[in-house]
Amino acid sequence: VLSQDLTREAALEDLRFLRINIQQLNPGLVEYNPDFEKKSTALLEEVQSDLSLKAHYTKVSLLCALSKEGHFGIGYWSDAVHKGISNDEEAFLPFAVKIIQGEIYVWGDYSLENPLSKRDKNLAINGRSSQEILKELYACIPADANIQTYKAHKATQNFPWFYHFFIEQVDSYEVEFVPDGQMDSQVATVTARTRAERTAYAKIRYAFEAKPKLKPSIADFYEWNIDQKLGYLKLKTFDYRLVNRYDLKAKKFYKEIFQEIQAKEVTQLIVDLRGNTGGRLEFAKEMVSYIRKEDVDVAFLKRSLSWKGKKKKKKSPRRAKEAFEGEIIVLVDGRTFSAGGSLARYLREYGNATIVGEEAGARYEGYVAGESNELM
Repeated sequence: VLSQDLTREAALEDLRFLRINIQQLNPGLVEYNPDFEKKSTALLEEVQSDLSLKAHYTKVSLLCALSKEGHFGIGYWSDAVHKGISNDEEAFLPFAVKIIQGEIYVWGDYSLENPLSKRDKNLAINGRSSQEILKELYACIPADANIQTYKAHKATQNFPWFYHFFIEQVDSYEVEFVPDGQMDSQVATVTARTRAERTAYAKIRYAFEAKPKLKPSIADFYEWNIDQKLGYLKLKTFDYRLVNRYDLKAKKFYKEIFQEIQAKEVTQLIVDLRGNTGGRLEFAKEMVSYIRKEDVDVAFLKRSLSWKGKKKKKKSPRRAKEAFEGEIIVLVDGRTFSAGGSLARYLREYGNATIVGEEAGARYEGYVAGESNELM
């Protein structure tokens, strides 16, 4: 089946199977997303004919996005939909972008023609306005509670192939743009390029911007320093691979940090969670003992409900003797997600922290972290 288009019947069977599993595996779906049944039914009713694999992939992505849950990995680079790009068999959009406040800016031109410069403002591609493009892309990106900042970061990171999968597969692109620092728009045509071609042009044109490849180190996981009475802790990720590589234990990790905070009489702590997309949840939970204030209400961490309907009461974490007494400031962005988002919430609720930044990618209420299941 993977080597050919899907019949209408096969596509619908696939989508129905996915919908049932979304409903079963997300215990908060009915409470936090009551329109899912109605909207997913309408999506399935749109399938009136056979679908190409890419069209089916788009439908799958749209259905996942309707669940308003961000923990989806849809496909692999080795599968029939994606391998054309990973094997350099398909050409696609030859530039990278940054999405800032709903606008698309060129961030790298990897085309043969090279008419675009960094920070040029994109107005349209092949007659579609930037706003139309983003609307179509965002509809295909699963995100907790449909959070737009998270979608913007995901679209920025994956824009060239998202455009290829979800918008159109063409050989060339007519791009309308406003050059950086100018007022009048221009139009240029660029040819689609394979991944290998894009990489080759990037090395030639942006070699001066390339950062040297550093050896793996504990700095991939976190940064920590104290300047006088100010502590700065950047938690970059809770990725299990780094946790295993450096044999990190969350309780020991935080205890050592907060012992140093206490010894050096730190009065203000910045916890930087920007870009932390999560991982091992204990690195959110185990900090609570060290930032919990005496009079805080801790009821919200006492219960959980699994997709199997099992309810579990959690013990409220005890306040550690090294618990921080000072001011906490938390930095977040749209990529602060999953366990990273959970920690931002715990810091706010337990530690009376001040949250600074754009809306985080994890919803405030409902499911934000936990186990995952693979559907084949």
